[in-house]
Parts: sequence; structure tokens; C-alpha cells
Amino acid sequence: MLLRPAFRTLAVRPSTSSLLTKPATQQTRSFLPTPTAPPQKFTARKTLPFPRPVLYSIIRDIDAYSSFLPFCSASIVTSRSTTPPTHPISSTPTSEQTKGDPTQADLKIGFGGFDETFSSKVSCSYDDKVGVVRADSGEAVSGREGEVFERLVTRWEVKDLEGSQGKDSEVKLDIEFTFKNPFYAMVTKSVTPKVAGAMMEAFEKRAGELVGRRGSGF
Repeated sequence: MLLRPAFRTLAVRPSTSSLLTKPATQQTRSFLPTPTAPPQKFTARKTLPFPRPVLYSIIRDIDAYSSFLPFCSASIVTSRSTTPPTHPISSTPTSEQTKGDPTQADLKIGFGGFDETFSSKVSCSYDDKVGVVRADSGEAVSGREGEVFERLVTRWEVKDLEGSQGKDSEVKLDIEFTFKNPFYAMVTKSVTPKVAGAMMEAFEKRAGELVGRRGSGF
């Protein structure tokens, strides 16, 4: 009789370490908010030999800004008041003078190699003493948050020069802006102090061209 060897089946238990799945180590990175550059404000003043209504009419014509103002490469009025304008209308009015005051405009502003287009809220006022046009930047037109400017405000003011019987005017331009990042302020520091003065010079040239072309008309 043949004897067959008996075989025992051994149950092999996996080690506890092989049954447990170690969670993957997750690394998190914390980002500190980028510091905002301090606000900057520059002002330019000029006495011009033109009546206040003429100069106010030029300031109010935002659609034309890109044709004569430096640092403004595009300007489009996107909304106007439905009420008639309160400023004086010349004896030979342009189509712009008869339209309602602009209330919203897209302005593309840039200098020092950076530019951005803003949808700006516009306010216009004119009385027997002073005319004011203010553009306050809002969201970037592209629909995303602006990358260069945190805030940008321009304010033009024109009033009669005292003692000139309405023939001469005082013009004042205030520009306030805040960069998103101090880096932009650093690389444009040689340009920003000159912005208001350059815009005022361009405005004076524009006034001379228009008055010489069609007369004061008021």
C-alpha cells in the first residue's frame, strides 16, 4: 500500500500594514495678499484765454479724449442722461453739445508700459460759477478684476478768471490713482508726476485749435 504524504493548507494572513492604505500627504501653500501701492494724486492748473463755456464743452466731449489727450488710447461714452444738458449751447452747436450729459464711459488709460480699460462713472455739473466733469473708474471692461489700477479718478474744473469779464478761465485737473501692486508704482515713478501737466498742455492745444477753427461761438 502506498502512503501519500498529507499536505496541510496553511492560511497566510496578510500583514496589518498591507491592509491599511496610508493617506497621501497633502501639502498646502499659503499665499499672502499682495500689498497695494499707496494712493497718488497730482494736480495741474492753467489760466487760458478762452471763455468758460468753450472749455467746458471740450472737457464734456469724452468721446474725443483719445484724439488729443496723452495716456488715453480709447474713449467711448456708453450711457447718457435723458435730460437736456444744462451748460450753454453755442450759436452754432455741434452734435455733441446738444446731447445729454455722459454718465458712463469706457476709457483705456495707460503709461509706463501698462494700460487698462475701465468702465467709468461720469458726473457733469455746470452753474454760473464753475463747470466740473469727473470720471471715477469702476470695474475693468473685460469683466475681470483690473490688474494694474486699484482706483483711477480724473476731475476737470473750469471757472471764470476773476476780473476778465468772462473772457479768460482757470482750469484745474486732479488725477488720483492707486496701483494694484507697488511694482507698478516703482517702474512708473519717473512718469506719473508728469501725467497731469502733459494732459493740461494737450488740453490747451486742443482749445486753441477748436477756437481758431470755429470761433468761440458763445
